[in-house]
Amino acid sequence: MQHVSPYASSMDTHFHSASTRSGLNVQPPLVEEELMTQVGGESRERMGTSNSLRALEDASLEELASALTTKLDKDKDRAKLQMSQLKEAERQLEEKQHQLDELEKRIFAMTDGLDDVIELNVGVVMSTAFVVALLLNLFHVGLGFRTEVVANMSTAKPDCAAWYDVLPGKFKAKFGWTSSDRKDYLSKTPDPCAEAGLECCGGQCALPGCQTDVECLQCKALMAGSSIPSEVQKEICEDPKFCSNMFSNNCAYLAGECTRKKQSCDACTRSYKDSAPHVAKASCENTDLCYLPQIGTYKEGGCKWNGDQKRCERGQHMSTTRAVLCCAPHSMLAGMFSGNFDASHKRDKENRIFLDVDPPMFEKVLRHLRLRRIASPDQPAPLPQVPEELRAEWDMMIKYFGLDVYMYGDMGRSCNILQRIAEMNEVDQAKLQENDLVRITLSSTGGVPSSSHQEVLGASGFSERSLENSYGAYPNSITIKFLKHRVKVEAMELRAKIADVLAHMSNKWTFKHGQESVNMSYSFSRSEPGTGRLDTPGLGQAFVDEVVWLFPRDFCLEHIVLWGHVIEKT
Repeated sequence: MQHVSPYASSMDTHFHSASTRSGLNVQPPLVEEELMTQVGGESRERMGTSNSLRALEDASLEELASALTTKLDKDKDRAKLQMSQLKEAERQLEEKQHQLDELEKRIFAMTDGLDDVIELNVGVVMSTAFVVALLLNLFHVGLGFRTEVVANMSTAKPDCAAWYDVLPGKFKAKFGWTSSDRKDYLSKTPDPCAEAGLECCGGQCALPGCQTDVECLQCKALMAGSSIPSEVQKEICEDPKFCSNMFSNNCAYLAGECTRKKQSCDACTRSYKDSAPHVAKASCENTDLCYLPQIGTYKEGGCKWNGDQKRCERGQHMSTTRAVLCCAPHSMLAGMFSGNFDASHKRDKENRIFLDVDPPMFEKVLRHLRLRRIASPDQPAPLPQVPEELRAEWDMMIKYFGLDVYMYGDMGRSCNILQRIAEMNEVDQAKLQENDLVRITLSSTGGVPSSSHQEVLGASGFSERSLENSYGAYPNSITIKFLKHRVKVEAMELRAKIADVLAHMSNKWTFKHGQESVNMSYSFSRSEPGTGRLDTPGLGQAFVDEVVWLFPRDFCLEHIVLWGHVIEKT
């Protein structure tokens, strides 16, 4: 078959109709009314067939050509718009495929066949308008087929619609009332969903208690150990109406349990280790399914599938010296890399030692150990900053490697920090600032002179005097800088000046512990001017060299006590 341009073939056909109108009985072109308007300047009122033919007969060849060209240009623009709409619709359909796992192969096959048909017809049709019409017809056929497939999907859940329709007393049941008719009906006709461990809610089987929009892991807990069959658990888990995640809005039924569709590399190992090799590799390395959280950031990295060990790994290549790894004496890490156990280390294909720990976390350890080798008392190595949600995992790792004492000091039990600093340096606790161990700074001062501020940290504090701001100047702050130590505050005690407590002691304040902070409060009064021990929850494990109190109004403190742990700066 000879292939010709769709534009040339259409124009030739129309020209022939105009030039041989007297000898041939030719069918009028499809664009008759539009040509009549463009060529003859007629109004848009509908004309009879004889008038239409007369207008075409009076048109010159050039006018017909111009009209056809204009029409084809419009057809081309319309086709481009419809093609873009078609592509957008196809993209949306592709997204829906992820929710049809059990029909994945069938839908992909149908989609591939549809694409082939579109390409074939674009190559042979003679009219742009016909191309667009055919594409749209094919699209609607494909869309209808997909809709039919979805509608005909079988469900593993029992059907309770008919049972629910005739259930009496539905309105009263909303208020906790159970009519006698309802009791009789339930005793004679049990809930059909109960056989699958579910409950009929509004005509469909659902989780017990009619719970909807439940977080993935909560769905897992609700269905774990229940009598719900696995195929029903899968259907409920992957239905966003029942189980969903606030970030990805979907869950997945993997390895016999409901979980978040997007998981960490380690979780993906459990989910996909029993899958076919090509499925496990594709899933592990798909960042929409498996990810590596970057510590301290909102970024995510990818995972790699280790086919030999059937693991979705978080591997990252790191290089350092043996001296860095062994700089913490008597630690597990130093023993591992002392040279005595090199033959027992697990290694990868490149003969590199493999450590099964979180790479970003271990990178923080290496960075700290490197800095410790060049640190000085004036410039100590900063301790790693770890997000609170990863704090438990971090603590386990550094304790496993025996680095907790080296990095944070001998924690022991909680002590009076200021008393401990005085004992370690053999000085009077009321003269810590005078001995260059701390520096106290106030936003403003209106009480004792600055040279006496240090007495508030003494064993008993002030008596009938107080550390106070310039009354009326808001807001206010107290900053204590530890010059030769680092502290981890777990609790505090504050005692206000009785004479000024009602008028000039804020009942609320913010306590800043390095980069972290906690809001605190206490109702000071003349009868109870002291707080007693107040814990500082949620501050994590970091040691800091500066703490700050932020008061919205005045303060008048006779005594400050800090409880926790203290280490020397190295």
